[in-house]
Amino acid sequence: MDRQPELAYPVSTDEVRPVSKKGRTTSVSLVYQALRLDLIRARLEPGERLRIQDLSERYGCGVIPIREALNRLASDGLVSYSEQRGFSAAMVSVSDALDICRARVLMSDSALRASIEQGDDAWEERVVLSYHRLKKVPRYECLDPPTGNPEYDDPHRAFHTALISACGSQRMIMLAEQLFVHAERYRYYARRVLVADPDDDHRAVMDAALARNVDLALTLAKRHIEGPANTLVEALRANTPVR
Repeated sequence: MDRQPELAYPVSTDEVRPVSKKGRTTSVSLVYQALRLDLIRARLEPGERLRIQDLSERYGCGVIPIREALNRLASDGLVSYSEQRGFSAAMVSVSDALDICRARVLMSDSALRASIEQGDDAWEERVVLSYHRLKKVPRYECLDPPTGNPEYDDPHRAFHTALISACGSQRMIMLAEQLFVHAERYRYYARRVLVADPDDDHRAVMDAALARNVDLALTLAKRHIEGPANTLVEALRANTPVR
């Protein structure tokens, strides 16, 4: 049986009925977030058909919010659409994993460098605080089989965002977070074939950044990004089941 998503608020059929513009927007947002999390956290498999009626039953809501949420997720690149098959979860592939990895490294090189060079005391405090919050949360719910801890996701994202938060470009931060989301989906698959604790990586990048050692920080950040990506790529190339 499919594991039910954890919604921030209970969603009822009445709530998702588009009786008003405000109510409709709220209901679509809740469904969008629940479906998005299931895609990122590998509860919906790559290529899996996303039938609107099935999703309506899964999330306990009407078909209109489901359709609008799927359209938004297609724009995000987490869902694919074709006239023949309808909606489906975006596939994972070697080429896509490598493309995301390269884009993140390029973004990290620019944004992290600028953030280190321009960061003030407030930036340093954000980085240290985000790291301490991250360190308190275990990466895995269990290790047999390896199961990622959903509570780890937000502090993890917040730490990486804090590192580049002084880069001076909100658009760059936004793009970095979008790439992070796609990488997070791949990380959930990587955790099926690799158990690793990246805390040493995080601490090393933070220490180098706070020491204003740009070259070392960029080298460590690149290694941190490429490690899980390379592991998953090897598994995909070898047709190793990531499930």
